[in-house]
Amino acid sequence: MKRVLLTFVATSAIMVAGITMADAQTLNEAVSKVIVTHPQVESLKAELGSVKQDVSEQVSAYFPTIDVSASTGRVYGDNATSRGLSVTRGAGYSNFWEGSVSGNQMLFDSFKTRDRIRSAESTVQSVRFNVFDVQETLAIRAVQAYFNVMRAQKALELVKNYEESVKDYIARIHDMVEQGGSDEAELQQALDFETFVVELSADYEGQLLSASSDYEQLTGEAPKALFDVEPLKASVIPATVDGALFLAKENHMRIMSIKKEIEAAKHGVDAEKRGYYPDISGEVSYLKSEKDDVIGGEVVDARALIRMNWSLETGGAQAARINKKRYEQENARARLQDTQRQIEHAVRVSYAEKDTAVKQYENQKRRLQLNQKLFSTYETQFEGATISLLDLMRADNQLFNARLDLVNAYYRKVLADYAILASAGSLRNVLGLDVHAQPSKPDVSYEQASR
Repeated sequence: MKRVLLTFVATSAIMVAGITMADAQTLNEAVSKVIVTHPQVESLKAELGSVKQDVSEQVSAYFPTIDVSASTGRVYGDNATSRGLSVTRGAGYSNFWEGSVSGNQMLFDSFKTRDRIRSAESTVQSVRFNVFDVQETLAIRAVQAYFNVMRAQKALELVKNYEESVKDYIARIHDMVEQGGSDEAELQQALDFETFVVELSADYEGQLLSASSDYEQLTGEAPKALFDVEPLKASVIPATVDGALFLAKENHMRIMSIKKEIEAAKHGVDAEKRGYYPDISGEVSYLKSEKDDVIGGEVVDARALIRMNWSLETGGAQAARINKKRYEQENARARLQDTQRQIEHAVRVSYAEKDTAVKQYENQKRRLQLNQKLFSTYETQFEGATISLLDLMRADNQLFNARLDLVNAYYRKVLADYAILASAGSLRNVLGLDVHAQPSKPDVSYEQASR
């Protein structure tokens, strides 16, 4: 189907003056804008930047720490040195200068740092997958908003055109009443059609305003002009529910995010267990202190040491930290199962919706064809003076309703395909948006990470 530019119907609340082709926005442009600039995405990107710093923080434990201190002032001393040298009070005063520098390097911590780094890296991957999952959710919302605007535009255009047709029918029947060719009852019935179409027009104007509001909430700007969208090719949509479920299990970012959470919690448990073992570190230090001899004189202290530190907690804090990480792991596993069920349900519902939408669309096409033939027959009969103008008006009304229902059925059918892709977590890929930005597949399988 040829892509045709659609413009807004002349409604004061949504009409934008001077729209040109340059102002028009394609579906991909609208979705891309949403998944890049939406506040939810910006928030998660900030969170991603934060957890990346956790990795840097943990990696820093592999590098030495250096402490430098210096002090100066005046001291009072009463010790063995001052009492041995002083002939008056056994105490003394002195100016004081002291400086020290020390370096500490972790040599072995039972792989605690390694596990903490792995846990932090898994958390980074989890948040990154979560960013993509939110983008997928926003993508289908943007598609729905885009199509809802287009559907409301098309429907309102049909309603406005039919409203003009109804006015023409009423004018003709009114003339016939005045000329005695019709009665007042037919005019009242014709006016009832006008009431119906005015009410329908108000309804679709409200739908268009609502759809425009949803579009603006997602993209940050009111819709101007939109391009009609060709239906998705059948080749990009899994032919069966099982195929879509397989695709979802392999590619859905929400599942992959939670799997990384499980992996992060597992490494967290391992890191906390390392606390039961000693830490070994190397230390190099140099201290120089200078006081008057009456206080203690000069002191130089240079050291190169290996230290072992073994903290044995007796209050259960270490065990509590381990259990906390285990509970986090179990929580993530339970959420993974719940998420898998939700996604499977969403996939099955999407296919059921598509099946219904396709059947409804095909039925509406047949209904339109029947009403077109019926209206054509009525026109012939009217020209032959075998039916009244009101009968022709009723047939035209049926034809209008068939056209309107077909518009709604068409967009429902097209949107159903996009909903299937979104439920399987592959909508962004099919639209060709940010495919290069996807993280690599997990290096550790779920079974390995859960051991």
